[in-house]
Amino acid sequence: MATFDVQALRPLRHRHGRTYQRKSFIFVEDETGTEFFVILSGAVDIVKHRVGPDGQPGEVVLARLGPGAFFGEMATFTGQRRSATAIAAEPTDVLCFNRETIVQLMRTNPGFAITIIRSLCERVDALNEWISSAGRA
Repeated sequence: MATFDVQALRPLRHRHGRTYQRKSFIFVEDETGTEFFVILSGAVDIVKHRVGPDGQPGEVVLARLGPGAFFGEMATFTGQRRSATAIAAEPTDVLCFNRETIVQLMRTNPGFAITIIRSLCERVDALNEWISSAGRA
């Protein structure tokens, strides 16, 4: 999966950095979101809440993301509510950007924009493969 060069982004930590302890919620499904996150160190679980076959609430981990990965882009770019919950799987340092900052970074650093586009394409490709394989089962 396409990821950001963490070393190149470290200088932004003093202005845009945040630290989360293990099991801390970064954001929660269905809340309004305006921030985009890039992981500098640690790991983040992207979790979807659901009701199990037994009627009990549960959750499924959609992805575990590590250094260089980003998340929170959907709500940041569309203005829609968060589609999942993000939880620090271990002590985690992130960069946190609002929409205006992301747009500025994309304008001034085309490589930043290309990394986002490439990663989103890889996510769509993986989803298409999953849908295709589910249809064959």
